[in-house]
Amino acid sequence: MKRGRIGDAPSPGQGESFVELVSARGVTIEEIVSSADTPAATYEQDHDEWVMLVEGSATLTVGDVSVAPVDVVALRAGDWLWIPAGVRHTVEEVGEGTRWLAVHLPPG
Repeated sequence: MKRGRIGDAPSPGQGESFVELVSARGVTIEEIVSSADTPAATYEQDHDEWVMLVEGSATLTVGDVSVAPVDVVALRAGDWLWIPAGVRHTVEEVGEGTRWLAVHLPPG
């Protein structure tokens, strides 16, 4: 058994901090805390990912503009997003102290 609490990780001041909460059977669950000055970051992962905003706000673009139009997704506390493997996504903007819960599934 493992036990913890979401919300104890402080805002990093700059960028993002990542705290692995649980990792088992190829699944990783992490808490991410973002500062307002987090630079835009683009990801294209080999695994599916589910993210939820616990608090704060964020704007992402999802998709590859060279292939098709992208979706602009605005998230606020309580919103979640499923991002399949291989889908390019960019975290464009986050509010100070935005807290995410991310679940990374095994590639496959």
